Amino acid sequence: MACCAHRRKAEPAILPEVQTSPELKVLVLLLLAFTLFAWWLSERQARRFRKFANWVAANYSAQWQALPWVTRHLNRVGGIEVLRRNGLGNDPQFMAQYQQGKMVRWPQVAAACGGVAAIGLIIVGVEYLGWTW
Repeated sequence: MACCAHRRKAEPAILPEVQTSPELKVLVLLLLAFTLFAWWLSERQARRFRKFANWVAANYSAQWQALPWVTRHLNRVGGIEVLRRNGLGNDPQFMAQYQQGKMVRWPQVAAACGGVAAIGLIIVGVEYLGWTW
């Protein structure tokens, strides 16, 4: 057996049991909630602008077709902004649809700020308040 002694695996070191701080658990869950909420709002806004771009393509087809292919198909929000700045901003029906698409922006910014604040609190807690993972 002496020849196989070097093949024996070392016993794993027993690590002390460390509990995650409850504050840290709450902040991680809040960060997750803020992130999911911001993502959901982003998807909702993208869906609204897709519908709006389809509406613009149907109602203002000449102006929409005048835009470059990339703008019409890949950067629809940019195409809508170009049309708004180039004269459709005076059309009340266009602007009503535009405002519906832009309505989601402030809650999305608030969710992102909440996520950044949660990250900051996690860093402060782990570094200075002795919270443990």
